Formats: sequence, C-alpha cells, structure tokens
Amino acid sequence: MSVQNQFKVPRRRVFNSLIAVGLASVALLSTNGHAATNTESKLDRTIVNPWDWREYMGLVQGNEVKNVSSIFFVGGQASVDEYAATVHPGDMGKQIAHAFDKLEIVLGEAGYELSDVVRLTYYTTDIAKFRKEFGPTLERLKAKNCNPSAALIGVAELANPDLMFELEATAVK
Repeated sequence: MSVQNQFKVPRRRVFNSLIAVGLASVALLSTNGHAATNTESKLDRTIVNPWDWREYMGLVQGNEVKNVSSIFFVGGQASVDEYAATVHPGDMGKQIAHAFDKLEIVLGEAGYELSDVVRLTYYTTDIAKFRKEFGPTLERLKAKNCNPSAALIGVAELANPDLMFELEATAVK
C-alpha cells in the first residue's frame, strides 16, 4: 500500500489540517466580531492609479475601500493536491491557473468572489516565466472584475522544491 493511500482522509479534513500546520492560512475578520454578509453594507471602492501602465500589468496601485463589514485573508494557495504534493511540476502556466482555481474555491467557501479581492501577492521562482505565462490569468481576472493592487516577488524556493508559483489574497465585503 502506498503512503498516500495509507493516510487517505477526507478532503475537508486534509484542508483543515493544512491550515492548522501553517501550509495554508485563512482568516475572516469582521468589524463587529461576527461573520458579516455583503447585504450589511455597500462598499465604497476607489481605485488609485496615478500611472497608465497598470492596464498592461493588470494591476492597480491602490484600492481605497470604505464601509467594509468584513476582511478575508487567504494565504498559501499553490498548485498542490490534497496531500500537499505539487501538481503540474515544471509548468508555470498550469501552476498559476491551478492556484487561482484553489483561490476561487477558498473564496467561495467563505461567500466571496474574485471581484471582492483587493490585494494579491504573487511569489514566483522565475519572474520571466511568470510574465510569459500570466496572460490567461490576467484575462480571467479582468473577466471577473478583479482589480487588485498586487505585488510580484521573486523567491529562491517555495514550500515544495518543484513549486514555481504561490499567491496570497485579501478580499473585502
């Protein structure tokens, strides 16, 4: 029996375990200490963007958000399976797409959408490959009205040696 099959547990339990050990972290904060829904307030969101090149890069310099009822922090989304093993090793484009698929799942579990994301931080082991392969994801973000401020950070290595991309996000309602 393989080690993977020997330790097979339900997906939600694995996900919760990953959170507990710090491989993925998700936190929900509310202004009143309770989970809040979008019906409690309407966001007043202003994009601050003093430079025109933002359209080319697919980001904004800043998001001012007023009347926020909750903030959702998502960390550690990467192209890994339920056992934290890398999916799509060596393929930057597929790793980026898979990490964004996982981001949408986490957001959805908490009642958020990509359009609620105001901040993304990208970590990559190869900035040149990231730039070459990010186009489809940029189109995906635009199609879902996601206009986050963002940072791209080059790193020597991520949690798994064959991971090339990871992201963190902040969403608001």
